[in-house]
Amino acid sequence: MFCVLLAGMFGTGVRTYHSVPGEVLYPLKRLAESTVLDLAYDEEELAQRQMVAARERAAETASLVDTPTPERRRLIGQTLDDMETTTRAALSRVARQGRAGGEAREFAREQHNLVEPLLPKLDRENRDKANQYLSYIDSFTGSGR
Repeated sequence: MFCVLLAGMFGTGVRTYHSVPGEVLYPLKRLAESTVLDLAYDEEELAQRQMVAARERAAETASLVDTPTPERRRLIGQTLDDMETTTRAALSRVARQGRAGGEAREFAREQHNLVEPLLPKLDRENRDKANQYLSYIDSFTGSGR
């Protein structure tokens, strides 16, 4: 019985980790992520964790664009908003610490490479949000892409 419960808990954990907006376990995933962010021991660690969360939002957006329905479009918009909010928080922390260099630039490049291919698949409103996000991260890094 213990092994069955343990396997069930493990399976639920894995499923929660891979859930996307609109799925039943997604609020649990975001709660766990919020807890991880709250447990950061300093500003640098918090910025790192926020970058991970922003990467996760980009991956979630990519998984949502493959099945565009009216509900999915709304969820994509919310996910893009969350990604931008988390990115702005992380990059502003990095800038306040005077470390707007290598790691932040690499993060911005990765995000750009994740988000840019999604543009043709997005509706007009979400494409505008994604373009604003790309402009922000490009201006932060000074890449001028």
